[in-house]
Amino acid sequence: MLISIITINKNNRQGLSKTFQSIAEQGFENYELIVIDGFSDDGSKEVINSFSGKIKYRISEKDDGVYQAMNKGIDKACGKYCLFMNSGDTFKDRNSLSELYNAENEQDIIFGNIEQNGNTIIFPDVLTLYNLRWGSLPHPATLIKRELFTVLGKYNEQNKIASDWEFWLKAVIIHNCSYKHIDRTVAIVEQAGLSASTDFNEGYKILYSMFPRRILDDYDKFREIGAEEGYKMYNWLISKKLLFRLIKSLYKFSGEAK
Repeated sequence: MLISIITINKNNRQGLSKTFQSIAEQGFENYELIVIDGFSDDGSKEVINSFSGKIKYRISEKDDGVYQAMNKGIDKACGKYCLFMNSGDTFKDRNSLSELYNAENEQDIIFGNIEQNGNTIIFPDVLTLYNLRWGSLPHPATLIKRELFTVLGKYNEQNKIASDWEFWLKAVIIHNCSYKHIDRTVAIVEQAGLSASTDFNEGYKILYSMFPRRILDDYDKFREIGAEEGYKMYNWLISKKLLFRLIKSLYKFSGEAK
């Protein structure tokens, strides 16, 4: 089995149905579907039963939060890679999974772009501490080698909203896991992930547990200097009217190129 798709749900019957339909329409078939439901009482169980023929493992029981549910899914996964597609999320089209997974790519983490609220969010090809300090990777568009959860540990169930972000920092920055960005919109996300929520106390607690404060303070200082210098350059271009000339030249060049 190449891919374990893990779907977490709690009282989102309509979103769950959309997610199941999107998975069923994929041209890529070498996957297993694992469904972890938080003891929903809105009819989600009936939706799960209607798709039972395509589900490898399912359970509906109370849990202590989304990260415990995700860890339950990891425990049951048999695929080489795990992909978390929660209820409400869908693939962009029927080729999304096959284009995300390529047998030539043996990286630990493979991720694409997502669409949210009609906007395409494009992720960087190169991940740095700056990228991951201020952002996260999209679970519905990311393949994670299952063995990473054995080597690095599963999601920290003590956190409320930032354990996936903590995992990316640990995997990419601390342990230098290999990764590859696929510049393609892979998934449509119903809502922002938990790690995109604002909880500065939890975020800083994670950062200061992973990095010495002196490094983070210096990092912030250099970032502020870089932003200030960039602002000065912008004002200088405006004052010299060079910015408008540059835009005009680029526009002219673009027209000639066509």
